[in-house]
Amino acid sequence: MGRLLPAEAVAAFAPRDGVAVGRLVALSPSWAWVRLGELAPPVGARSTVALGEGDVDGEVVVVFEGNDPQKPIILGRLLGSPCAPVDALRAQVDAEQLVLSAKERIVLECGEASITLTRSGKVLIRGHYVQSRATGINAVKGGSVELN
Repeated sequence: MGRLLPAEAVAAFAPRDGVAVGRLVALSPSWAWVRLGELAPPVGARSTVALGEGDVDGEVVVVFEGNDPQKPIILGRLLGSPCAPVDALRAQVDAEQLVLSAKERIVLECGEASITLTRSGKVLIRGHYVQSRATGINAVKGGSVELN
């Protein structure tokens, strides 16, 4: 699974009180790989929060199931860590709308489908099947329109 290291190698870097700040070093489909000290080997951890590629190299809060250093659980990432500056992402919510803002891009993904908004003004829609419906006018406008 994710625990490929001898217990002594991980235990040397685990805190005695059961809570640590580690660095997320990689993600795989079933594990988050976290380093508990600069010289520590990465160890596979479970997570209570969704983590993405943008979180890699950021700081995370880690606890240990049953105080076992071979069973780390990531509780969340620390705000202000290098992977996500506090001013890089904003969300505003009220009864009328939800506004998400980011400096470079926003990506919504579900399976093989995605919608990407980029800083340069591109809107990229990808999917196996893309459908547009309107009860009124369904207009396509642009400097040039290319149909395949």
